[in-house]
Amino acid sequence: MKNFTQKFNKITVLLPLFLVILPALSTISCRTRREIVLAETQIANMSFDHTKLPEEMVREDEEEASFMLWNKTKNQSQCMLQLAPDAALRERFYRQHDLTIFSVSGHAIVKVEGIRHYMQPGMAVVVPRMHKFAIIPHETPGDVIAVMVYSPPFDGKETFIVE
Repeated sequence: MKNFTQKFNKITVLLPLFLVILPALSTISCRTRREIVLAETQIANMSFDHTKLPEEMVREDEEEASFMLWNKTKNQSQCMLQLAPDAALRERFYRQHDLTIFSVSGHAIVKVEGIRHYMQPGMAVVVPRMHKFAIIPHETPGDVIAVMVYSPPFDGKETFIVE
């Protein structure tokens, strides 16, 4: 019985010490949430200047519209839309993507569920998932250029065109 009591006393003394030291040791190599996200994010194309686009991103004269992936992370994608002054982006919606349209150049009407939003450079329109929207250039001498931010990242597979 004496051996058992001695062993029990050692355990009761060492156990709290072990419970304090083990978590402290286990956090030494842990990274914060911010450190994890920074390590997983590819930092590229962090600034956008539509006047200095690479040649492969410029809309061809015969094209009415150009839609190019500009940047993509784990949580969102950013695409560039270029619309000719006489073109339009037909009404559509996305089931799983929220969209923010940020106007860079030109003037357009963005219709979201029938509500018209006049968009000029520096303005943004938010289109929640499942909401129909269309983009129509409006009295603009050049292309309408917009950055479209999708969350989660857009894969191009779930565009539902409204007929």
